[in-house]
Order: sequence, then C-alpha cells, then structure tokens
Amino acid sequence: MAAHVRHQAVPVSGLRQRRTQLSRRYAVYMIPPHGSPLEEFGRRWLGRTPSAVPDTMPSHPALRDSFCGQKTENLLAGTRRRGFHATIRAPFEAAPRITPAQLSAALEEFCTTQPPVCGPPLRLACLGAQVALVPERPCKAISRLADACLRFFEPLRAPLCPADMERHRMKPLTERQERLLMRFGYPFVLEDYRFYMALTDRIRDTACRRALCEKLAPLVAPFLPGALHIGELCLFRQENRVSPFILQKRIPLTGRQSPARRHRARL
Repeated sequence: MAAHVRHQAVPVSGLRQRRTQLSRRYAVYMIPPHGSPLEEFGRRWLGRTPSAVPDTMPSHPALRDSFCGQKTENLLAGTRRRGFHATIRAPFEAAPRITPAQLSAALEEFCTTQPPVCGPPLRLACLGAQVALVPERPCKAISRLADACLRFFEPLRAPLCPADMERHRMKPLTERQERLLMRFGYPFVLEDYRFYMALTDRIRDTACRRALCEKLAPLVAPFLPGALHIGELCLFRQENRVSPFILQKRIPLTGRQSPARRHRARL
C-alpha cells in the first residue's frame, strides 16, 4: 500500500490568498463534439455551454428531484464552474510574459503532433465521491495523450503558488503524488492520471451518491455505446478562481499515426 504524506498546514497571508484568487488560469480539456447529443445533455445538466458563462439554471428533468434533503442542482456548483469536460492538462497559471495568444499557438502546435485517439466506451460510475463518466477500461492511448500534453505545456506554466500547494495537500497524497505535485504543479498526472467527465461535485453521503447515480443511469445510457473518439483538444480560460472556465478554442488532432501505434491506441 502506498504511503501517504501528511503535511502541517502553513498559514498563507491574506494578501497572497487574494492574489491567488485573482489569478487567471488555463486548462486543456476534452469536451463532447459541438452539436453532439452528449454536449446537449451536458448543457441541460449543468445549465451552461462550454463557451458561455452559466446564465440559466440546470434544466434537465432529473434535477427536479432532491437527494438527501438537497436539490440536485446544489450538488453541481463546482462542476458547473468547470463545465462538462475531461481534463487533459489540469489548470495552471501561465508563466510570466506568456500571453494567451502564445498558449493558443502552443496548443495548435501540440495538436499537429498528436493523432486522434480511439478509446473504450464510457460508463457511468461513482468515482470517489463524485458521479462521473469514465472509460470502461484503462486506455493507454488516452494516458499517452495526457502525458505528452503535460510535458509539452510544462515550460509555459508558472510555478505553483503556496496557496495552491496548500490546497492540494489538504487531500492525502502518496509520496509519488507529492513528487508529482512538486514537479508538475498537480499530483494526479502520469501514473496517477485518470480520464473522467464529472457530473457532480463531491457527495460525501454514499447513499445519496448511489441514488443519484441510479437516477442518471438511464439518462446517459443512449450516449455511451460505441468507442470514445477524441478528435480535438480545447483551450479553456478562467479569469479568477470563482469564475467559470470558458472555451477559447477547439483545435483538431492532426498528427499522423503508424499502423503499429494505431493498433496499440485501441488497447
């Protein structure tokens, strides 16, 4: 069993915390294809599109129910802010003198080196304390894409600030995750990366989480058959820590793939 690292919380000055809250962040996400049924489900479920600030309440009929004394929409606040997506490169602050245009150009360059990915179908699952869509089985091709994106953008990110370091360490981290946090500014990368599309915030009540998962199962079932196809990556921007992530650009994956690697990509 992996050892977990315990850290004593170090107070962060109020000024530094305010600076962190005001800092702009970027992320590389995979989102459903524009106009697809899965995108429409995400729009109704979260009450927002990837390119717009949430301006309506979630409207899916399932949200009329309540679970554990809470309205379902109250279990979605953080997920609404982040949008319906799977993380490829976790949020980061840009390094000094790196502009939004440079980040956009960098993602364009990266996408020319990466072929589209064909992965296993998605399934609904309780992932930790969240309800999410996850691949039916691990997919090396998706992990390779995320690993390559992580390393490509590493020179373009600012060092992790103390407030964010402290926030990540509020969760129990293994020794390896602590090393990854120090090296890449995020602990759940490389061997610890997990592809998933969150549908809820963390729901600590197990019975509540299972009840919501059962309610969602028939609603998402029509979107899940068939292989997962990742044909583009998207650059998102968050103006400050309480604002939503907004789509900046969709960029197709246009890299070429050898026959041998095409076979491995399906494994």
